[in-house]
Amino acid sequence: MILMFMGQPTSGKTTLCKAFFAWIKTKGNFPVRTRYIDGDKLRLIFQNKNYTREGRMQNLTLASNIAKYEKSLNDIVIMALVYPYKEAREHLRSLGEHVVTIHLEYDKNENRGRESFWVEDFESPLGEENVYTINTSENNESEALQEVINIYKLHIRHIKR
Repeated sequence: MILMFMGQPTSGKTTLCKAFFAWIKTKGNFPVRTRYIDGDKLRLIFQNKNYTREGRMQNLTLASNIAKYEKSLNDIVIMALVYPYKEAREHLRSLGEHVVTIHLEYDKNENRGRESFWVEDFESPLGEENVYTINTSENNESEALQEVINIYKLHIRHIKR
């Protein structure tokens, strides 16, 4: 399974991914080999500072391909990237893995400090397959984490180990 945490910058992707990663390592009910991919770290490693649509697509394609590789070695891959374009999300899904999308959103009027990085041409994932939306303005970290755990439990039952 690939859990794709996506949403605008500062929506809580990294925070929730790290919390879920810690939960799965300690309370996931069975031994799980898990990998975590963070979009900001990928940009640092591969030095992609291009925030145009083309630069973002390059970064997202790279992340998707890394996720496919990591999934071949592990049970679960957890990703935290903006994934603003439907085309990029479709590419990830086309790689043949079970992808669950956790779309994080929050009230833009709630200043979290990186709103200047918002993607203006962000394409909503609503209506796409296996998409769950969590509003991090309305849910604190532990409430949002519990929602993620519930989504994970719903999908893990349907995946052969």
